[in-house]
Parts: sequence; C-alpha cells; structure tokens
Amino acid sequence: MLVELANQLLSQLRPLPGLARPAGAFEQIFELKEHPLLRRLIDFVDRNNLTLADMGMTPKVQDEQDLVRGHLEAQHDSQEALVEYQGKQTQLLAQISAQIERSRERGDRDPVLIEHQQSEGEDG
Repeated sequence: MLVELANQLLSQLRPLPGLARPAGAFEQIFELKEHPLLRRLIDFVDRNNLTLADMGMTPKVQDEQDLVRGHLEAQHDSQEALVEYQGKQTQLLAQISAQIERSRERGDRDPVLIEHQQSEGEDG
C-alpha cells in the first residue's frame, strides 16, 4: 500500500517551469508535492491512534496472518481425514458395548472377586 502511494508520488514529479539552465549543462529539477491521498491517510492514522501493526503492515503481523490462513487451509484440506477418523471412532464405540459385556461376564466368573463379595456380604 505504501509502495503504491510512493509510486503515485513519483509519477507526479514535474520539472519546474521557467528555470534557466547554464549553456551546455543539463540539470533536471523537480517540484516535489505531497500527494493529497497521502496527507489524508496520515491524518486518518493520526486521528485514530493507529500504528503500522494495527493496520497489518509489519512483517510480524503479516507472518501471523499467513499462519492463521495456513491453519485454516490445512483444516479444509484435512476434512476428508476428519470424516474418516469419525467413521473409525463410530466403529470403536459400537464395539465398546461388547467389551463392557465381556468384562462383566469375567467379573461374574472371577473367583477372587466372588470370594471378596461373599466375605463382604457376611460382614455387612
């Protein structure tokens, strides 16, 4: 953005009219004027207490924005992997009820647990 404004400023440089040049010497003199848009931009930034970082014009902010964009793009690319992962999780959750039932059956047949429950029942 600043580069574009600088290019606009340079494009508006014009030689001053009516300057006499010494014989044989070539000298180009430019009249340097402030671009009206640049003045408005500077006034706007000053009024609103903005910094270059606030406007996203520092290398650090631009790198952070690229990281966020990259993170979002990576999430978009991995959408298929996420659907596949959800399918696997659904299968495993369906199998867990069978595992819980087998665990209960083993508990019912465990001699140490049965003995403990019987001793607790006699004491209680």
